[in-house]
Amino acid sequence: EQGDRASAVATMLLCAAMFNTVVALVRKDGLLPRGRPAVGLAGVLAVLTLFGNVAVAFSLPDIGPGMTSVVMKAQVLLTPVMAWFVLKEGMRPQLIVGMLCAGGGFLVTRLSSLSTDGWPLWALLAATAFAAMQVATRKVIQHIAIAPVNAARLWVASLALFVWPAA
Repeated sequence: EQGDRASAVATMLLCAAMFNTVVALVRKDGLLPRGRPAVGLAGVLAVLTLFGNVAVAFSLPDIGPGMTSVVMKAQVLLTPVMAWFVLKEGMRPQLIVGMLCAGGGFLVTRLSSLSTDGWPLWALLAATAFAAMQVATRKVIQHIAIAPVNAARLWVASLALFVWPAA
């Protein structure tokens, strides 16, 4: 409430970028992603990081931190579905039953509070962005050093937010 959302998100991402740069240096993976898959992944992750964190920032005043946190757990449901479509990963029957139970529980809690809260669209979009990050990473993780990719995506995302015109 004291400042604009973009600045708050950018500051958080900048701190994470600095921490992950130290991790990349300690692991001796280098500071920059190497190779086409690593650079591509860093770019995709930077865009998804931006989108996901901005969506969380819009969700917080709309439905509150508690419900935003609960809705963000949908990432656990979205990741295996996306991996099934994109990576052709299989889903065990236990996972499907668990997803149906979790999804049903979410719908029951949402239907009972529709009169007091808005629909959690921004939080669902954020969860989708973060699930997509998981799937994109799993696609190339065996071929890259992840620490410099993670640091690069955080630097790009935080710098983009610092130049984003705050509304």
